[in-house]
Amino acid sequence: MKQLNWVNLLFFTVTPLAAVIVTPIYHYYYGWEWKIFFLTIVLASIGSVSITAGYHRLFSHRAYESSPWLRVLYLLFGASNFEGSALYWCTDHRRHHRYIDTENDPYNIKKGFFHAHMGWFMKKSDLDYESLFPADLLKDPWVRLQHRYYLPIALVMTFGLPTLLGWSLGSAVGGLVYGGLIRVILNQHSTFLINSFCHMFGRQPYGKENTAKDSFIMSLFTFGEGYHNFHHHFQNDYRNGVRWYDWDPTKWFIRMMAAVGACYRLKKVPQGNIVKARMAMELEALASKGVPPDRLHDLRQRVEQAHRLVRSLYEDYRSSKSKRLCLSTKAELKLAQIELRALNKQWSAYTRIMGRLAVAS
Repeated sequence: MKQLNWVNLLFFTVTPLAAVIVTPIYHYYYGWEWKIFFLTIVLASIGSVSITAGYHRLFSHRAYESSPWLRVLYLLFGASNFEGSALYWCTDHRRHHRYIDTENDPYNIKKGFFHAHMGWFMKKSDLDYESLFPADLLKDPWVRLQHRYYLPIALVMTFGLPTLLGWSLGSAVGGLVYGGLIRVILNQHSTFLINSFCHMFGRQPYGKENTAKDSFIMSLFTFGEGYHNFHHHFQNDYRNGVRWYDWDPTKWFIRMMAAVGACYRLKKVPQGNIVKARMAMELEALASKGVPPDRLHDLRQRVEQAHRLVRSLYEDYRSSKSKRLCLSTKAELKLAQIELRALNKQWSAYTRIMGRLAVAS
């Protein structure tokens, strides 16, 4: 049995206990302060984005590249969540993807909800992390610097900065209590819920090879990280909510940073691959209701072929140097997109109708 990590254990037990004790005392003497509330929301949002866009999608998965100043901000405010240095965090997260649902998965859901949520963080690891640190991250001087001075950076960013900002707003105590103590608890558990809730509850529209599940509810609290089934099947995509209407503020933030040149080389999985995975799961769901998969075999092939054609024409259009050829390819692309939309609608209608007929019979 692994020994307890007393530092983490005390932090995760003392901070909630302190919040329960200190918050009513603070309100008794100071009352409700809207400016401190808004400060807390801002700091919590920056802390969340630093984990989702920084620690997760940039450092762990290399889903895009960013300018040095943005990387530094990710590392500073990522440390404010007290979830470990980027080196430790990303090492564990890459292990999670590589060994998901096995003994080598650091937050293996099969060991229970609490273990996946935060129990794993309260136990000492017998791993030689120095040998496991990713080579690509070790090449980054800012990542190494944050790792070397993680504790003082984390203390300053978690408690020092909110206290200073609270003081500038007329309430240093409010900044410490809300912007520091309560804020760090909220940020930590929003991250932990992806490891626990999103491996136990939700839908699996892209595959059932592992326990990862999509949860719109969790996306509301985690800046778009709740589309976890998609993420585990297409982990190098900078988006988690792949559809335009999916709630994924991290995706929108990365796009906004790309628009001003702070992010670039955004990686996207080909739409045809995503559709292919969704169709496979929809056919599996129909098969479970007694609908033979071969009933939609021809239509499925036509949809996949249409996606490949659109992608090929799009690449030809972007690489074309001849104006005449460019216009011709653009026209072909428009027609192919129209046909693809029609096939997608046909697929949706057929699967919906067959599903209803199967249930009715």
